[in-house]
Amino acid sequence: MQTSNFTDGSLSGIVTVGSGRTSFIKTLTNNLTTDGLQTFVVNLRTGSSSGPIVATSPLISVFDTSVPLVVAPAITNLYDSIQGLASYMSGFMSDYKNPSFYSYNLDGDATYIVDGGNDMYDNGNFTTPWLIAGTNYTSNSGTVASYTSRISYSNTTATLVDTNFTYASLGYGTSPDKRPLTVIGTRTGTGNPIGWQKGGNSGADGSGTLLSGFAYNGTVINGFTTYAYIRETSGAVDPSHCDLYILLGHSNWDSTFGTINTFADPVSNGGCGGYLYTSGAGVKNILAITTLLSKASAAQVTTAECQTVTTNIINRVKLYFGFWFISVKCIQISLIL
Repeated sequence: MQTSNFTDGSLSGIVTVGSGRTSFIKTLTNNLTTDGLQTFVVNLRTGSSSGPIVATSPLISVFDTSVPLVVAPAITNLYDSIQGLASYMSGFMSDYKNPSFYSYNLDGDATYIVDGGNDMYDNGNFTTPWLIAGTNYTSNSGTVASYTSRISYSNTTATLVDTNFTYASLGYGTSPDKRPLTVIGTRTGTGNPIGWQKGGNSGADGSGTLLSGFAYNGTVINGFTTYAYIRETSGAVDPSHCDLYILLGHSNWDSTFGTINTFADPVSNGGCGGYLYTSGAGVKNILAITTLLSKASAAQVTTAECQTVTTNIINRVKLYFGFWFISVKCIQISLIL
């Protein structure tokens, strides 16, 4: 191997031997070509790089899988990408659930679920962006008219709501359906809140156990700053319902987060209200996603399962935009005298 194969650009160095042993780490570079199998040996000398050899390593093999680094163009106008992204993501619905999840009935008017099957809801899952006016729709009211800015899961084309929030659904099938209801959106401009909220009646009627909290709290996953928040009712007789809220930012979008706001309505209120949004003067170019997960017999959708769904969504977003990252490989070499 050549000096260009190592980040320090060196084929020699100084190590300290103690109790007849020594080890060191060499970091391999991504040289933008796939070189396949490469080999080298390490000689340990005393005094200098030209001194007598006192130890020689076995033949060390490295299979180089380096690939060209694809630099994606900076995409600052996430707003115009919503429809294309939703259309792409809708082709991979199985990524956003697993076989153990409950296939609820889509029995409303595409803006909410009436029952969902086995009393999952009593008119629930109304979904709106967090509105500029700060309107909170987390009430357990089952009145459709109470949610005047609710979105429709049948809108698979980019749709404008609340002045400058655009969203698109990943699709609304006929009942019963296998997809998790999923919608994505963002705002144009700077300074207005970005995120989702939900409200409506729960079939559990005030019983069950609340699971709420962050699955990811500002964690960087595949280059995306990620907030994922859970609001779930489980442990009652009826199917559980788990609303997973996600906010994603990326440097190629020139994303800026503000204050992260969350809420999970207590199960004792009989509703399913919750939200996750970011707000503040500089907020811009944040992708907001929400999806509805459930399990039969009130089984809990676990935090780990929500993390898996989140990372699968991120992987699809990454592939759509063509964001790639260079990888760095390290090897540790040990010699025994």
